[in-house]
Amino acid sequence: MTERVGSFDQTVAIADIRFMTVFRHPKNSGVRNIFLSPFDNLVWIGIGVILLMSACVLSVAYLVKAHNGSSRISQYFTIIVGLFCQQGYHGKMSIGSSKITIITVIVFSILIYQFYSCFFIGYFLLAPPKTIRTLEQLLASNLKVSIEDLAYNHYYFKTTNITVAQELFKRKIVPNMFGFANVSVGISLVKRGGYAFHCDTTYGNNLILETFTEHEICELQQVELFPMRPIHVNLPKGSPLKEPFRVTLRRFMEVGVIEYYQRKLFIQRPTCVKNNRASVQVNFEDVIILYWILFGGFVVCVAVLIIEVVEFRIKEYFETKEFVKNYRGWID
Repeated sequence: MTERVGSFDQTVAIADIRFMTVFRHPKNSGVRNIFLSPFDNLVWIGIGVILLMSACVLSVAYLVKAHNGSSRISQYFTIIVGLFCQQGYHGKMSIGSSKITIITVIVFSILIYQFYSCFFIGYFLLAPPKTIRTLEQLLASNLKVSIEDLAYNHYYFKTTNITVAQELFKRKIVPNMFGFANVSVGISLVKRGGYAFHCDTTYGNNLILETFTEHEICELQQVELFPMRPIHVNLPKGSPLKEPFRVTLRRFMEVGVIEYYQRKLFIQRPTCVKNNRASVQVNFEDVIILYWILFGGFVVCVAVLIIEVVEFRIKEYFETKEFVKNYRGWID
């Protein structure tokens, strides 16, 4: 602290400590849904427009053939969507323009499917690029953030005037039940996934080496919140031992004693050892949207079924009532 500078003398910097925000980089940063990632928004809009136009072509073709007949665009749109989703069609097409439309949609769906499926093959088999490299990108991701419970960290976030650090504290740390935690808890959260932990990596890396697998180490990414800090051997202001300490520490540096203890006590960032035989795992969070889609489909089906049953009962009631009325009139 600046108010304490005048109470001690610095001798020699014996080590550098690095405070980093460590996390397992997610395959999907959370900015975009994984099942929408293969294509840009304009591509998805173009696909929807093409399917709608194809349904309109089928509807117009049957309307022209039937002259005064009705055209059900919803039915043809369902047919087109089924073909686009690689579903077969067993109906009879007697109009040439309808055949051309269906063949074109099938070819279009096959080509789109190839691009879409190749994205997921590469997504699960290849290591995704680590796109979270700055505090701004970390703030925009769906990762939760925890901070090592040190007095310095509390003081830093209370006094900092850096906008991104203030937003990180307000949006990621304050609402989090593990906003401030010790190193063992923080590293265990990082191992579990979905968490970023800001700590002194000199001893945090040691826990990572002891508890993480090779695959988890390869997923690690670090973001710097504030720069590296040097460690000095400090003495009281005006101490007569300042010069002997300075000379002795310089001598230790010359003969390699300082470097020896730096290598022993300050563990460097774990290196990733690629294992080509590692099996590819699909996590539940990767496909959870599919379960929600299935659940939503069941809910809609049940709702439509209830409406159809109610409609059928109402029609049956009025038809029965009309029949009884006519029958009584005929008897009279």
